[in-house]
Amino acid sequence: MTSRLDAITQRMSKLMLKRWPMLAEVCSEDGCSVPLMRDPVTNATKCVWHDARELFPDECFDEEEDVEQPKHYDDSELVKEDEKLDTPKTAIAEDELNELRRRKREQSD
Repeated sequence: MTSRLDAITQRMSKLMLKRWPMLAEVCSEDGCSVPLMRDPVTNATKCVWHDARELFPDECFDEEEDVEQPKHYDDSELVKEDEKLDTPKTAIAEDELNELRRRKREQSD
């Protein structure tokens, strides 16, 4: 499984080897933000992500299966780790607050 970034990088590299310049403009379709490439023959601008079927007809394009989608942050594992603690979370926060107060008193003395 390839990441989206890897797929984009590989495709851009292939086009650059074929003398396609990378432009400063980026694809604005669906918030894509991939740098656009210019066809050296026709001067048409193309996105290696959205125009991939046209530019790379030999690739497999079942995007849902072949390209690893961005992972969303899941904090359920962190919650499980917190549940293993013997001390309740409020007691930990209270201890930290007391420590901060103690340090502040020491600095002011």
